[in-house]
Amino acid sequence: MGPAAERKGGRIPPKSWLGTLAWAGALLAGVILAVQVFYYAAVYRSFSAQPPGPFDLVLKYTDSGSLRFALDLAVRFHRPLFISKTDWDPVPFHGRLPPGHPPVYVDDRGKTTDSNARFSAPFIRSHGFKRVLLVTAWYHEPRSLFLTRLYLLGSGVSVAVFPSEPLPPDWWRRRVFWVELGKFWGSLGRAFLAAGGWETGPDKADEGWNGE
Repeated sequence: MGPAAERKGGRIPPKSWLGTLAWAGALLAGVILAVQVFYYAAVYRSFSAQPPGPFDLVLKYTDSGSLRFALDLAVRFHRPLFISKTDWDPVPFHGRLPPGHPPVYVDDRGKTTDSNARFSAPFIRSHGFKRVLLVTAWYHEPRSLFLTRLYLLGSGVSVAVFPSEPLPPDWWRRRVFWVELGKFWGSLGRAFLAAGGWETGPDKADEGWNGE
């Protein structure tokens, strides 16, 4: 029986199925990429020269962006600062905290952006903060913002972004932007594993935050 007879009998050759699946997969991947780029662009458009609106906590993740910038921001607006990072270096604090300044909290359990957000959320909830300003590098803000809002879902906490450096005018041409798009899915994978009880970061029994 030839190909024509197979088509008349309602059967599609395997190669046609593979081609259709490949086309559908490519189309789906293109749609997902477009939505993701649109989301990143929307976050970037929200960047402003000054912190957006009132906030009651400055939140800083990992080594992305300037720690000094986050500290200066907390001092300038007299707000507490929460730092989630892997390596704690107190140097930026020497002589920079005026008397009576709100505390600086450090949680050194955050090994990934997902664990940064996951370990920060309980602190934010338990201390009653309602308006959080997330400070990190421009390319890191969309992923950090998404994960922070995910772990604070239903808490009533609003999270705004304020990058530690200006957005490059050609951000879509920067390699780090495209790398971030891939890391976004890695973070979602870690969040999924954590929800299932598989910890991909540090031991849950590690010491948590401490006021400084």
